[in-house]
Amino acid sequence: MKKGFTLVELLVVIGIMAVMLTTVSVISIRGTLQKSNDQKRKADLESVRAALEQYKSNSQTREYPNVSIWMNLTPTLTPYMPVAPADPVGNSYYYGPLTDGFGKISKYQMCAYLEAVPQPTPGACGTNTCGGSFVCNYKVGQP
Repeated sequence: MKKGFTLVELLVVIGIMAVMLTTVSVISIRGTLQKSNDQKRKADLESVRAALEQYKSNSQTREYPNVSIWMNLTPTLTPYMPVAPADPVGNSYYYGPLTDGFGKISKYQMCAYLEAVPQPTPGACGTNTCGGSFVCNYKVGQP
């Protein structure tokens, strides 16, 4: 009687190993894609922040835009940022103007939902949503 493996046994083992390797690869790629998307979101908010500062410095009232919807903010900033940033997976960003004690819009907050940070960080953006049921978990404010 010969000792060794049959061709069928070898093919089954190779098939199982291929499935395991594919699973590990997909999980790894998914995490990398999430981190990449999050970096784009952070860069988008930083470019909008720069445009907001230019807007404020050119404004006669030295205030930030008084809009409450992200879609209304981007046309306001067109002279400073010709291309409006968009979330890589279709979620939305949040912009909220904040007034001081005199009714002047002297502050703002912008928020995004980061995929690689599943839970909102304390004080991030409250209950503001970034599209669908996602609560924003990353906040950027004025410098």
